[in-house]
Amino acid sequence: MIVDTGAHLSLVPVKNVSRRPGSFVLSAQDVRRIVRAAEVLGQNVVGTFHSHPAYFAKPGPSDIASAPDGSLLLILDCIGNEGALWRVKSERSRQLKFGFVQGRKGSRTKE
Repeated sequence: MIVDTGAHLSLVPVKNVSRRPGSFVLSAQDVRRIVRAAEVLGQNVVGTFHSHPAYFAKPGPSDIASAPDGSLLLILDCIGNEGALWRVKSERSRQLKFGFVQGRKGSRTKE
């Protein structure tokens, strides 16, 4: 999930509950937990992110169809090592400019 902290966008991993290869279904329990935590902190869930192991960092038809209207969609291309951020509105996607900020030196990051 992508959470708007007010200062930056933060990425919060969600368990994939799909059993089909190449498919991703968010855990409803995790989604509810993340939304509640964001609300308590005065933050907003604004979208989702996922990888495309064998495809460009561009949303496919199912990505667009499953994204809430007005939400963000960050897609990471595992082959080209690229990422792209998209706004989904009215069943269309528009690419946005963005940049990654690395964690502080010495901080732990999950890989």
